[in-house]
Amino acid sequence: MMEAQVHQILVAITREQNTSPWPHHLTLARLVARGLRLGRSALIQTRTGIEDYALSYLTPALLSSEPVTIVVPQLLLTWLQAEEIPRLQRLLGTERPIATVESGCQPHSNAITLLTPPQWFGRITGDRPPAPVTTILNPVDELWQWAQDFYRCQLQLADWEMLKQQNPGQQDFIQSQYDQLKAQLLRRSPNPYHCYPLDPDNQRRLATCFQLPHLPDSWRTFAATWQHRHQSPLCWAHLHQRDGRFSLQVAPQTLNQSLAPLWQRQPTLLIGSFLEPQREAPSFCTQIGLNPDQLTCVDFAPPRQQDQVRVYLPEQRLPLPNTPEFQGELLHQLRHLIRRHPHQKRPIVLLINDVPLQAQMGAALAAEFGSRVKVETANPQADSILICGWAFWRRLTDPLFYGQSVGFPLPQLMAIATLPLPSLENPLVAARVAQYKQKRQDWFRLYLLPTALQEMQRATYPLHQEQSVIAILDNRINHRAYGQQILDALQPCSVCNYLEPNWLGN
Repeated sequence: MMEAQVHQILVAITREQNTSPWPHHLTLARLVARGLRLGRSALIQTRTGIEDYALSYLTPALLSSEPVTIVVPQLLLTWLQAEEIPRLQRLLGTERPIATVESGCQPHSNAITLLTPPQWFGRITGDRPPAPVTTILNPVDELWQWAQDFYRCQLQLADWEMLKQQNPGQQDFIQSQYDQLKAQLLRRSPNPYHCYPLDPDNQRRLATCFQLPHLPDSWRTFAATWQHRHQSPLCWAHLHQRDGRFSLQVAPQTLNQSLAPLWQRQPTLLIGSFLEPQREAPSFCTQIGLNPDQLTCVDFAPPRQQDQVRVYLPEQRLPLPNTPEFQGELLHQLRHLIRRHPHQKRPIVLLINDVPLQAQMGAALAAEFGSRVKVETANPQADSILICGWAFWRRLTDPLFYGQSVGFPLPQLMAIATLPLPSLENPLVAARVAQYKQKRQDWFRLYLLPTALQEMQRATYPLHQEQSVIAILDNRINHRAYGQQILDALQPCSVCNYLEPNWLGN
């Protein structure tokens, strides 16, 4: 059987190279081989970065004689095509053809086809979808976002100009609608996210444009997405306050009905790193229309104990983040931590998502620590004190998650000012929460908490091999029932409410 062949080859490779691979690599390889041989779908949570398990799912794909489609983000596709797959081809002695969109791939050929998520969605939802082929999606941590981005439509200034060109008799009316939309948006209070859901008046104003006799393709697509009520579409404006430019965007909020048929048309192996604490990932499956009862669900253990991080929870209970006292106590704690990090051989990262608070902490710390303090600056130096948000840190460390290197040393200390729970001040987050409330569902347990856990695991993944220190300064971890779930998400870790003398002196 293929499973036995893959197992024997990987054991031989490990012995020959005298390496210590990811401890679950043989199990994952057998699971993927079984899925390819039997055409069985599976949902697999690895609890680690892609470099650790790339060998495990690529080896059976390269040894299989059947066509396979592998769907990965562009950053990962580039690495697989240029480095990892050629390396494994030489190691395994295979010459499996590798096809991409750029190389003019043929879906029915005996090849491994590498696609990005937009390319894959475009193929299988098009008018002439290819024949079903066993598909590996990796990593599926952001699969819902991939799908929403694919279905999202937008209207920009050029689309309004096109609408006027195709309806010359209605140019004054179209310009009036545009100007009124712009005026109402500019009167809205600014927010850090620069997006504003359209109120009913603006939606009615936009709807009158859809009734014009001649609609360009972009307007027809936008209108069709907006009118798919079973997808609970959300329409919002993205506004540039400085010059008044805005774009209108619409995207579905409910995707399970649209995605469910995709999992029925071909066997699919969904490999994710950090989905949910439960093996079956019920919230994830509900969002994308998967039935866990029809899948083989596997959840691997987290990394080995020797890769544990050290978590520091201050003995002094800090004020909660939404209180006036929080800023002063946060600054006191950050100063204390930085002073305990004397050797400056590796940077310090301070995760602060609130933009005004970033600036305040940056100015206060720079007054004491000088030019070492950087706010959202790429490539920090060994002595840098980097202040940044969660999204910036993710962009900075994404190459590590995808098996590549970065040009800066990883931090010895990461201080987390607030937990990465999505903010209800973000209109798009608030709209998703409203969807859960409308269905009388637990929006915190089903959306906010899983998102925060996934963000925590992704952000701290690179720190495990460095045995870094993570200081959590958000007191909700002590006062809320979900605090233990946050700590469980950081496993393996050791937790202490005081700083050992040698923790920050390495």
